[in-house]
Amino acid sequence: MPICNSPDNQRFLRQALDRALPGYHYPQVAVGFARSAEARGATLLPHTAVTRVLIENGQVTGIATTKGTIRAPIVVDAAGAWTRQVAEASGIRIPLLPTAQ
Repeated sequence: MPICNSPDNQRFLRQALDRALPGYHYPQVAVGFARSAEARGATLLPHTAVTRVLIENGQVTGIATTKGTIRAPIVVDAAGAWTRQVAEASGIRIPLLPTAQ
């Protein structure tokens, strides 16, 4: 069940993203977002690596993971410092370079 399937869930997601602090990483915030998403119907798949984004006819159709394929019309690459690598595995170039601060 997609997390953004209702106006309430869309509002929740916008509020959660608005609260994120740019330039800082707090692991407990990600855990809180995940728990809240799960409470709203999202399915969490811990310890499941995404191996590539599936693209057919120039359109995203889902993802391949270490535990199988998940079909979806929208994919959000929220891999943090690994965003570039996840995208590049599917031929998508994202000009990101992680740096230590």
